[in-house]
Amino acid sequence: MQSIEIIFTYPTWYLILCAAFSAGAAWFLYKVKVFGEEDKLWLRRGLGALRFLFLFGLSFLLLEPLVKNQLRELEKPVVALVVDNSSSMRMQKDSAQLESEIKSCLEQLEKGLGDDHEVRVYLAGTDLNEDENPKFDEEASNLSKALKLLDNQYENQNLGAVVLFSDGLYNQGVNPVYQTRKAGAPLYTVAFGDTTLHRDLILEEVRQNRLAYLGNQFPLQVLCRASDLSGKNSKLVVRQNERVLFEKALSIDAEQWTQSIDVVLKAEKSGMIRYDISLESIDGEHNLRNNRKTIYMEVVDARNKVLLLAHAPHPDLKAMTAAIGANENYEVELMYARSFKEPKWSEINLLILHQLPSLQYPGDNILEKAESFGIPVLFVVGQATQLGLLNKWGRGLGIQTSVGSANESQGVINKDFELFRASEESSLAIKRFPPLFSPFGKYNELAKNQIFLYQKIGNIESNEPLIAFNEAQGQKLGMIYGEGYWRWRLYDFDQHQNHEASEEILQKIVQYLAAKKDTRPFKARPIKRRFEENERLKFQAELYNASYQLVNDPEVNLQIKNAEGEEYTFQFGRDQSAYSLDAGYLNPGDYRYTASVNYGGEQLFSEGLFSVSPLELEAINTRADFLLLRQLAEKNGGQNYMPTSMDKLIAAIQSNEKIHTVSFMRSSLEDLIRQPWIFWLLLSFISIEWFVRKYKGAY
Repeated sequence: MQSIEIIFTYPTWYLILCAAFSAGAAWFLYKVKVFGEEDKLWLRRGLGALRFLFLFGLSFLLLEPLVKNQLRELEKPVVALVVDNSSSMRMQKDSAQLESEIKSCLEQLEKGLGDDHEVRVYLAGTDLNEDENPKFDEEASNLSKALKLLDNQYENQNLGAVVLFSDGLYNQGVNPVYQTRKAGAPLYTVAFGDTTLHRDLILEEVRQNRLAYLGNQFPLQVLCRASDLSGKNSKLVVRQNERVLFEKALSIDAEQWTQSIDVVLKAEKSGMIRYDISLESIDGEHNLRNNRKTIYMEVVDARNKVLLLAHAPHPDLKAMTAAIGANENYEVELMYARSFKEPKWSEINLLILHQLPSLQYPGDNILEKAESFGIPVLFVVGQATQLGLLNKWGRGLGIQTSVGSANESQGVINKDFELFRASEESSLAIKRFPPLFSPFGKYNELAKNQIFLYQKIGNIESNEPLIAFNEAQGQKLGMIYGEGYWRWRLYDFDQHQNHEASEEILQKIVQYLAAKKDTRPFKARPIKRRFEENERLKFQAELYNASYQLVNDPEVNLQIKNAEGEEYTFQFGRDQSAYSLDAGYLNPGDYRYTASVNYGGEQLFSEGLFSVSPLELEAINTRADFLLLRQLAEKNGGQNYMPTSMDKLIAAIQSNEKIHTVSFMRSSLEDLIRQPWIFWLLLSFISIEWFVRKYKGAY
């Protein structure tokens, strides 16, 4: 259904003037005989009418009329068919048979619902993708993420229903039953898989630290589980390069048996070390893939020591200690100024002063020691900070004047900052973090590339720094102009159920300040030393000229070699003033990389190691969980069905009153003068009039 309305941009009484002008001009032209004695009244009147219509049409268009089109459109309800594409789906059944069953179900639903519904097919694994051809090859299953992405995609759209084809097993994300969905569309489940409890010995989990220190011992906690194997024996073995480091005999004494085994190993060499952990198989086991795991442990030579010295107890201190300590490369020691004991300064890599120097604790001797040893200092400014002393030791990072009050200042990323880069996720989180309490006053003027975050007060973005850095006489200095980091950490957990964004920001600051200056002209490295099998391999590279300025003119190549000697060659892309590379995915294993560039006639190299860990989540549990599917459907207004009951599922969707077509009006405005038929109509009026006048011999 469509309706058309003319809208005027000028008062409608202007049409009277247009009509009067057009009528007057036509009358003046045809008020006397123009064709001689044979002139006929009807001919003059007809041609006068054409001249009137032409002139009135032109003057009418000069009033800039608009055409408003209103079209009523019908939007069918979308039925999203989500297929669990993880490898656990084919554990109990041949892949070809499973694909055939799934496609048969999809075809039945598309045929039965297609006339009144819009049917779309998605595949769910670690992510959600629109595709109709499942391969059941993804190594992880995150059902909660898939449902969340689907709800976000169809927000403010007519999502009628969601149908989930799954075995009910997930190994990433939260339990989808307890997830609050945005969309109110009912969710139906179709159960696949086998719920039979088979005889199986499972190496369920290996708990470990992310790194160990050379020469130290480190623990592993191995969790084992067995079903229907009572009275059987096995053995846990830990190997490194086929060398047995640990073994323990296991006696299974229950039908449903579990045991946690503590393993202590010694870090004998530095680097990324691979350990293979396995359980000896038992005759009659249903699945042997879940009897082994491979882990990687990063062994480093030493930890960086951070001394956090505070004016007085404050919530920031626990939050900062936890955030820095989350990176196992750093060891944090918290001390208070009132009970300060002289540390071994040569072992300190970074000094953090929280609300120091203060009037009560000026700390001149401490800052002199830090300066003499070249120890980087990070100042955290608060109400107790004595700004006069801060200006003395801040070397340009201080505050010239202050009235003693504080602003609530949020952070705004400085696009010109190049000392380090926050991830995209953390950059977005910074915009939403609660404000810090920053001193109100006149800040020292700083170079743009020294400021990491600017202050945003209310809705106004200022040029005052919130986090900034400087370097003087070989000593790095950092300044956080505000207290309240603990609020960032709490907000981060409330929004994301983790502290990743808030931790990353503080860890980037600490890493930059504590890192020893690397003056190599060319550096290339992966963004992390250990990747999971389903993670994309990303690299960064930097090239400096003689003035130690970043350049990215020449091409940078990367060669990756695995343990078998196979080589993979890539070329870096340019990223502002540096380089970046997404190398895609590689099979699990240990890899060596070599990056090279020819600059100034010299061949420069940067090399290192990284590893890709196998992702074996799908092999741990292969028993389908139909109870989860039933609970998920019932909670979301649907029901659970078997693959043979697609006709019942179709009937349930068609009879659900909440799933219906919606109608809405779509409006559009367009200048009437843009309508082509107007041009041709006016042209025909004037053409006919002109032709007849000329034919009759008039001018």
